[in-house]
Amino acid sequence: MRYTRYDYKKKSGGGFFLWILLIIILAVAIGITIFKMFFSDGEISNSLKVPNKSQKEESINTDENSGVFKVIQCGLFSKEENANSALTTLPSSMTGFVIQEEGKFKVMAGIYSDEECAKKTEELTKASINNFTIKCSIPKDSSEKKIEAQIIEGYLQIINKFEESDVKSVKTVDFKKWTEETAANIKSPSEEVQDLVKVIKELPDEYTQKDVKASKDFLYKLLIKYRV
Repeated sequence: MRYTRYDYKKKSGGGFFLWILLIIILAVAIGITIFKMFFSDGEISNSLKVPNKSQKEESINTDENSGVFKVIQCGLFSKEENANSALTTLPSSMTGFVIQEEGKFKVMAGIYSDEECAKKTEELTKASINNFTIKCSIPKDSSEKKIEAQIIEGYLQIINKFEESDVKSVKTVDFKKWTEETAANIKSPSEEVQDLVKVIKELPDEYTQKDVKASKDFLYKLLIKYRV
């Protein structure tokens, strides 16, 4: 019986090379797809980009948008003598004061920058003295407000110097000169800035403990306008 003879080896070899060719084509196609996913015009794709310069500057400058000060209050009394009595219970590291508002007497532990306030409230809490903070924020949306915040910050540094036990007096000549020169950059100063500059100008050249109360009274009344 006759039969047809097939060359199996030849057929099998051709199929093998065809599969190799298909694999190579697929590999190239996948490679191109991956390249396009991650690279475009020689740059890393958006998903891998680091923040640009302006984005970094925004995050860094966020805190500069406002001048924040905080007043710590430790009590409210109907009688001044009770407020003065409570004042004596404050830690010696604080130069507290009493403010009269709407017929009531408020005991204030002090006026501080945002950072310093956190330390003071912690100290009061450890001493079992009830307290809460009044936040005052001066918006720095104009050069005048920025200058006002800077002057207040400098004024507070002088006032709060007396929370250091060894300080008897502080010289204010340089600060008064700086305040006057800085405020001169404001073309049309507001009433608040004018009052602030006037009060500082009238400070004694040798500022002492007896001057602190009047300074804190003034700053409280100024800052409370910016309460938030």
